[in-house]
Amino acid sequence: MKMMRNSQFSNLAMISGIAFIAISPLYFYGALSVQITEGLGYRPSLHGLGATSFYLVAAIFAISLGRTTDRLDPVVTLKIAIIMTILSSLGITFSNSLIMICISLAIGGFGNAIATPGIAQLVQERIELRRQGLAYGFKQSATGLSTLIGGAAIPFVAFDNQWRHVFALGALFSLGILFRLNGMSSNKIMDIKFGSSKDAGAPRVKVKVPYSLEVKLISMSFAIGAAVGAGLITYLPLSNAEAGLSPAQSSFTLILASSSSLITRFVVLLYMDRTKIDSIRICIGMMFIGSLGLFGLSTMGTGIITFSSIISYAFGWGWIGLITYKMLRVSDGNLGSNVGLVQAAAAIGSISGPILLGAAYEISGFQLMWQLSACGLILSLLFLVVSQFKSK
Repeated sequence: MKMMRNSQFSNLAMISGIAFIAISPLYFYGALSVQITEGLGYRPSLHGLGATSFYLVAAIFAISLGRTTDRLDPVVTLKIAIIMTILSSLGITFSNSLIMICISLAIGGFGNAIATPGIAQLVQERIELRRQGLAYGFKQSATGLSTLIGGAAIPFVAFDNQWRHVFALGALFSLGILFRLNGMSSNKIMDIKFGSSKDAGAPRVKVKVPYSLEVKLISMSFAIGAAVGAGLITYLPLSNAEAGLSPAQSSFTLILASSSSLITRFVVLLYMDRTKIDSIRICIGMMFIGSLGLFGLSTMGTGIITFSSIISYAFGWGWIGLITYKMLRVSDGNLGSNVGLVQAAAAIGSISGPILLGAAYEISGFQLMWQLSACGLILSLLFLVVSQFKSK
């Protein structure tokens, strides 16, 4: 029993580490946007192209890679994801142009596309049912940690090209996780959900299950919500700088916002292990509160920016783990496929978000951009409301 408990906690720690590194190139890129744009000398409105390249590749490969994870040992897929992340981080470290950064982030997008369904499979197969919300809480908190670390690094990389050190350290940490993952493979995978064990090396049977209308509606919601979230990650530091915050104040605000998101993601998913409430209903409430935070950002007032940033990050982008958790509950033999679909939808939204919101900024500044973001989040939650009726 003690050995099993230790194995569970080891798996939880590994899930956190992989989730952190799989998204870290993109989140570091967003958190250090001011330093990178100044260092490489391109317009802030072009900064969204990096995030777009990341999500474009993720959108192209998410569905096919999701189906692949239904047939492979998740440890194998996650090793591929980590290698792609290492290449992405090293590419950004040595980039001297926006084009090189876009290519590097595209590689990271491929890694993220296979990491997300791979982690979902790992949770389903190696985490006890009563701890799966906790597992997703660790996963989502780890992704928020990327922004927190990037924000904390701002005062130390505010000059020259020292922002490159953050990505170099990210690559080094990813390498350590890869070596640790090698020792995670075992002869047996405990399938606690179905009460059986299966050989980790045995080929998996390909089961083609059509997507339900509920999953399709949730995916449409995720696409819109992800567009808003990607814009928030990409442009919040630039918006705060334009509003008059110093680098130290911007760093402090980003640390608070990221911390609030980290805590919120963990708490709501931990709560899912202790309640019978549908995760989508909680998601709807969080989106509504998040939209209020985005409206607050549109005022560009220095007195409300910190509070609005916290609300926007905690509730306007802290709900994403609930979507993947929902897939865990509605999937039967096609978890990777369902996760791949919602991830593809999220990637499509994340591609369009920075571009459209960047265009809104060029037209009328950050006020219009944040107002459109708030309206987008309200539209996203309306799709979730409809999905609740279609699931009955």
